[in-house]
Amino acid sequence: MSGWDSCDTCSGGGTIAYSMMPGLSYPQPGTTQFSLAQGTPWAHALWWKRLGNDPNPSHFVLTLDEYIENPSASFGIEYEANQLVDGQWYDFATQCSFGYGIWQLWDPANQKWVPTSVPCLRPSPSTHTQIRLEFQRSNGAVLFVSIGTNGNMVPVNMAFNPQPLNGLSGDFGVHIQLNANANPDPYSVWVHDLALNYW
Repeated sequence: MSGWDSCDTCSGGGTIAYSMMPGLSYPQPGTTQFSLAQGTPWAHALWWKRLGNDPNPSHFVLTLDEYIENPSASFGIEYEANQLVDGQWYDFATQCSFGYGIWQLWDPANQKWVPTSVPCLRPSPSTHTQIRLEFQRSNGAVLFVSIGTNGNMVPVNMAFNPQPLNGLSGDFGVHIQLNANANPDPYSVWVHDLALNYW
């Protein structure tokens, strides 16, 4: 889909050059390339897409194919679905933290990352990783249901309070963020078949 927004410093890091190139044939047709160039150490770039306005869905499944040529240049990659309902921001943000070797979850109310026991190992160069993330808005909480890589689904079942936020109730969407390392070294992530299913 077209109409993505993006930034670097708005995501909480320093300045860094970044780009997004959709509709590529590499490494497979219909792939989008997200890239970081040189910039501030530990900087990141964020891309987001608003998908609609509906306060009724409470279950979300985010799936994608991820391909990285030089994963050693990345400290981690974030994938997220989110929804604003009645002044509460349900931010289902996950971070595959290569630097720590685990998946982390975002605690919206306390504005911090919380580690899980689910491994997220740095992949081998130029390999595909299938990711499936399941979330739920449950009893007023942000519930992370499960995390899956290459068909290996791991139950998480960790819940956090949402973040109070003004805005149009029902607004929902997705985001992707690339995190640089201390150098930082340029790298790209090729994303294919990114899909958000919700009900």
